[in-house]
Amino acid sequence: MIRVLVTVLGATLAASGVALACGFHGYVPEETAVDRLLASDRVVLARPSAENPFRYEAQTILRGSVTTVDIPHLVDSGTRRMLRSNPDHAVLFARDGANGTWQRVAYLDPGFDAVMDAVLARLDEWRLGGDWERYQFFANLLGHPHPAVAQLALGELDRAPYPVLVGLNLTPDADRLLQGINAPENRGSLPIRVLLLGLSDAKAARAFLRRQFQEGRAPRGVVAGAYGVALIESVGLDGVTRVASALQASRDPVLRESLMEALAMQAEAGEGPLVDEIRARVGVLLANDPDLALIVARHFGRRADWSQIDILDRLMSSGSIDDPETRYEVDQYLRAATEALFWENN
Repeated sequence: MIRVLVTVLGATLAASGVALACGFHGYVPEETAVDRLLASDRVVLARPSAENPFRYEAQTILRGSVTTVDIPHLVDSGTRRMLRSNPDHAVLFARDGANGTWQRVAYLDPGFDAVMDAVLARLDEWRLGGDWERYQFFANLLGHPHPAVAQLALGELDRAPYPVLVGLNLTPDADRLLQGINAPENRGSLPIRVLLLGLSDAKAARAFLRRQFQEGRAPRGVVAGAYGVALIESVGLDGVTRVASALQASRDPVLRESLMEALAMQAEAGEGPLVDEIRARVGVLLANDPDLALIVARHFGRRADWSQIDILDRLMSSGSIDDPETRYEVDQYLRAATEALFWENN
């Protein structure tokens, strides 16, 4: 383990207004070990105290000038057994620089320790704007045999903006991603697993994604957005048709929002005919169902996609939109679109 850490601030995500890869409306990616390190002012390696095996004692101060550290975490029985049997293992703790609370970051064995060495050596580089390098670093670890390393890689990629994710050099292992994909322990990584399946060339991945949207059905909840993005990425225009059809058939507001966001994300990240088809489909959906105006304005506006300006303007002028929140959101979209198009043409 590196014995000296540089002081770092949180890495800035890519362009403003771009949603996280799995940062769908109503879903926030879980904090990763790297996030905790970036936010910390003290970092230590700890093992059970010789005097009290139920309490942690800092063995090495990695960051911070203190000489004493009081870690208010008890050593659980499983960790105690592991550390007793492996004197070269330790637990990495970090103190949050904002509120002073200690957080367990990771259990370090030699396999994970080597990866964390490499992570810590790059923190200053990532702080200075190495976003792509940071995500590519973890993309390269997706196939790592150590389960904790592979899980860390998934968590980090979960935070990448989708246009960045699709631009990485990725070789997703569909069989590994599909294994236990719906198991409770994989619930937190489900959205990024699904997005990576969309970037896989494996037939098994395409078949799995298509099954989720058979006969107008769609996955439930906010994760539906990840499935929609992945399906379109995997099968193209047929995916747009399936996602749009599922959205049109549903009255579930969470599902409708998730699928509309999926269409907006692919309109931002896609190219040529695919983008044209998405924008045309959304226009038709809007014309048939003005209740979609709020989520169209919200998600296309956040991505500076002004393709829906004409239909939204007509709906506002005709009085088809009477909900105050929707009128406000659509008005903001139309104002921003008008200004952006003015400057684009002058």
